[in-house]
Amino acid sequence: MMWKSSNRSLCIDVRRSVEVLLLGSLDTVDAHIPYIAIDVDEWSEFMKSYRSQSNSAFLLRVDELVIERGLNRSTIVSLMASSYHQGIMAANVLSVAGYENVAVEVGRKNHSAICSAASGKNQESKDGYHARYEWTNSMNRQVGGWVH
Repeated sequence: MMWKSSNRSLCIDVRRSVEVLLLGSLDTVDAHIPYIAIDVDEWSEFMKSYRSQSNSAFLLRVDELVIERGLNRSTIVSLMASSYHQGIMAANVLSVAGYENVAVEVGRKNHSAICSAASGKNQESKDGYHARYEWTNSMNRQVGGWVH
């Protein structure tokens, strides 16, 4: 049985949009609100990558989701991130804004599952996020929806 969002908690995927596009997302995620935005039109020769910056609308989008769900800043907010740095930076933004219960889940094989319960399937050949979660590439979300 999968964890479903209750009226007292939210699970937000804060990974870059390209990560969600390529890897998919969890069925149990309430929203995708990327903490880092990538400008695929601007290449950095120095960094040998596309330029990225923090999403200036991140806090606004989280606040909108909380209000839409009739919740408040004491709500448990679980952030799903692809790295500790990304997750901690997003959590810090929320903490400074007054969110009291923010947890970060990083794509590692052996971490506690806040956003999802173990699917019960034998998935030993998979690693990272795919080890414990049920994924979808569907834009038709059963719970919540995509927030951009």
